[in-house]
Amino acid sequence: NEPRENIFFNGDIANKLGLYPNLIFLQNISNLKASEKDKIKLTLKDAVEKALNSNFSLLKSRQDLETSSYNVKISNSSRLPQLNANIQYNAIDKRTSNFKMGAPTNSVNSYLELSQVIFNDQLNASIQIEKLALDSSRKQYEQTKLNILYYTASTYVNILQLNAQLDIQKSNYVLLKESLGIAKLNYKVGAGGLQDVYRLESDVASSLANIANIGSEIKNQEIYLNTLLNLPTDNSYNYESLKDVSTYFVLSDSFNKNFSYGSDKSKKIENFLVQGAISNSNSLASLNNNIKAKERELSANKRERFLPKISAAGKYYKDNMITPWGENSNKKFPDEYWEAGIVATLPIISGGEIYYNSKKIESEIQSLEYSRADSKNNLVQQVLQTYTELLSNYVQNYSTSTSATVAKKNLDIVRNLYSEGTITVTDLLSAQNNALSQELNNVIQNFNLINSALKLENLYGKSSITMTSDEKLQILNNLNEVLEK
Repeated sequence: NEPRENIFFNGDIANKLGLYPNLIFLQNISNLKASEKDKIKLTLKDAVEKALNSNFSLLKSRQDLETSSYNVKISNSSRLPQLNANIQYNAIDKRTSNFKMGAPTNSVNSYLELSQVIFNDQLNASIQIEKLALDSSRKQYEQTKLNILYYTASTYVNILQLNAQLDIQKSNYVLLKESLGIAKLNYKVGAGGLQDVYRLESDVASSLANIANIGSEIKNQEIYLNTLLNLPTDNSYNYESLKDVSTYFVLSDSFNKNFSYGSDKSKKIENFLVQGAISNSNSLASLNNNIKAKERELSANKRERFLPKISAAGKYYKDNMITPWGENSNKKFPDEYWEAGIVATLPIISGGEIYYNSKKIESEIQSLEYSRADSKNNLVQQVLQTYTELLSNYVQNYSTSTSATVAKKNLDIVRNLYSEGTITVTDLLSAQNNALSQELNNVIQNFNLINSALKLENLYGKSSITMTSDEKLQILNNLNEVLEK
């Protein structure tokens, strides 16, 4: 890890030796002067935990939830007694035409007013609506948590997939370089043509471009991951393996490989997932709250004609009046007194406002019910499609694994034949491209399997990553009960 201060490269000598440093090496020359730092180990659970504690979108949602809780407290405070202090000063010019001899020229009126709501159905409705809004904010916060968890986990898995692809591409690059060496040797001894050398050099360059492209994608994904975690965007990590990540999920390989699409047990699992997704759906719960709030608003509006608003009020007065003959000299003006009473208000004629407002609210309720039905149908559709993808990915994972193994064995045979000069470079490249393609497909399917599990859990409303062992066991027990019926 010692810094390398002086690096020199002579292109002419390198060409004569047959050494062609690639662009990745040339771009990283400046980085070789710095010591290599050990990367921090970042597990999937660590990433999720950091995101749930530091992500700005989630912090905003949590703050919105707190704001909603204060709205409920504000609404509830309207039920409490209200005490107000009032003071008023009046002065009159004696030269005015309406001044009467003996009337006060200066006065200070002050009083305390105490009021208390006895019954107000509109206020009761407002408080209940705010409570439903608070629950909707809580559901929104939980959904934001699920989404941030899903984005973080899927990004983490995408980086694992890209790293695996990068390893495969680097291995392919090494094989192509070795094949290029064989082609050059065959050309020198007359066992091959110059066209083989040119074609392999072209494929070496193409392979290098693929490596650079995947490296760029990894960097972009790490920038996004660091943004989710609220960490410096240039951070890079050591990640878990696919095998480690696979152990987090409830729907494991051993569980799902026993079920095929369309079977009786598969349909039972689909129904279990659909019912769970509907029950756990935060968006459906929020829509239900919106409908309940509108129904309460409708009932309060209809009752307004029959249920009066009733409140009690009391006032205590303390006045100080000054007449032309001095302070409080006119005993006709009491300087201290009180009053109390109850006020009941009931609208008789409101120009049709109550009637049309009820119709408007009924229309809004109907619109919300359509939205709820549409959201429910979309949720069911996504759950069924994602579970179908999950089952398909299990099959493809097995088949691509077999194909990759066979293609690798075939490549080993073809490489030996090419080195012996019994086949052409076309046969070699065909076998090598096939092996590369099959290995990449297998890697992609491995991670597609994880991503479909992540998406299904996001739709279901529960995450294996944040579940305890007991919670996972409970879900499996519930699922087994459904399968045994």
